[in-house]
Amino acid sequence: MASCKPALPAMAMLLAMLFSLSAAAVAQVEQVHEREPDEQGADAPGLESEYALTFSRAGGAPGTDMALPVYFSRIPGAANVGQVRVRMVYPAAPIKLKEVELAYLSKRAGLEVEIAEEGADEDRTALTVTFRLPDPEKNYPSGQIAYLHFTLSPDAADETVTLETEMWIDEQHITETSPMAKLEQGRIIISKDPIFVGCFFFTH
Repeated sequence: MASCKPALPAMAMLLAMLFSLSAAAVAQVEQVHEREPDEQGADAPGLESEYALTFSRAGGAPGTDMALPVYFSRIPGAANVGQVRVRMVYPAAPIKLKEVELAYLSKRAGLEVEIAEEGADEDRTALTVTFRLPDPEKNYPSGQIAYLHFTLSPDAADETVTLETEMWIDEQHITETSPMAKLEQGRIIISKDPIFVGCFFFTH
C-alpha cells in the first residue's frame, strides 16, 4: 500500500508559497491606500473625480428648435453641492437660447435656475446658467438636471457648434486639469439632413 507521507512536504511548501503571495498582494493594496492623494496624482489609474458635468450631443436642421440635455453626477461619499454654475461661449449667428428647462430630478430636489446672457464679443454669445439648491438639507441631484433649448437659425450652414464651457462648483473654478471634477463641453450638430445622435453620460 502506497504511503502519502512523501507528498506532505510538497503540499506544505505549496501552501506556504500561496500564503506569501497573498500577503504580498495585500501589502501592495495597503500601500496604495496609505498614499496621500497628491502623491497619486490626478491621472493615477483607478482614481475618480468627485463630480462630473456633461452635455449630450444633439442636433437639428436649420430653422428648427432642439434640446441639449445637461447631466451632473456626484460619486457616493463626495460632499453635497449647493450650486453649480456654467458659462458657455458660442457663435451667436447659428444658435440662440430659447429657454432652460429643469429636468424631473431638479424639480423634485427644488433646484432653482438663473440665466444671464450677454455678448462675449461681436460674433459670440456668453451664456451663464446657475443651478442653485436653496435647501441645504436636500441632496443635489445626480443625473439629468436640465435641458437647454436652442433655436437654430434658418440661415445656419451645416456645422458643429461647440459650447466652450467653464464650470464653478460652490464658487470653486473647475479647470480642465482639476482632479475634483470632469467637464464635457456641449456640441450642437446643425445639418439639413440631421442624424439623430444618441446621448452619452459621464460615468465613474
